[in-house]
Amino acid sequence: MSFRRITRIPVHALALGFLATFAGQSKAGFIVDQSNAGSVTGFITIDASPIGQEFVPTIGSLDVVELYLHHFFAGDGLSNQVEVTIRSGSITGPILGTSQVVTVGDFGQEGIVDFQFPSTISLNPGSLYVIQLVDLNGPGNVEGLGTTQFAAYSDGQAIYDGIPDPTRDFYFEEGPSSLPPPTVPEPSSWILGAMGAASISALAWRKRNRRMCKME
Repeated sequence: MSFRRITRIPVHALALGFLATFAGQSKAGFIVDQSNAGSVTGFITIDASPIGQEFVPTIGSLDVVELYLHHFFAGDGLSNQVEVTIRSGSITGPILGTSQVVTVGDFGQEGIVDFQFPSTISLNPGSLYVIQLVDLNGPGNVEGLGTTQFAAYSDGQAIYDGIPDPTRDFYFEEGPSSLPPPTVPEPSSWILGAMGAASISALAWRKRNRRMCKME
């Protein structure tokens, strides 16, 4: 299986009109919604399962997650297969989707690793979700999940051994590869709106004109 490197596009670029998604054109990257992409200062073995990161989205979909992984003993010839699941509410909540499998270690990817989902996951903006990293090879893993300094992400916590830690956050970025086009109102809607505004203006003009006639 081959994996492509994904360019991350900050969500604030939307306001500047840099995303051609709205014009129906495909993009070679993804839109970063929630992110904790500071400097990685430590690692927690992914044997500390269940392990993951809480987040609260502002965009209603997701199909890409990035995590930072590190092989503790480079050159030992070991590798592991891992995947990401998105859970609702907690590390034990319902699974909403599962990413493609990624090989990490001496014969796989290291550093910032992209996890792509075969289909877009629908999210409820403002609700809590968990990015869970799952080791498909079981205990004895020599991979670490990267943490950033202190609790840098304000809307969630790192979770390891199934317990949220308010003093830590894992490195992560998540978001959709594209956004739906903006909703355009039906012609009848804006025509009625324009007619209503015109009626109000005409009524105000008549009242103003009537007062001026009385004064004369």
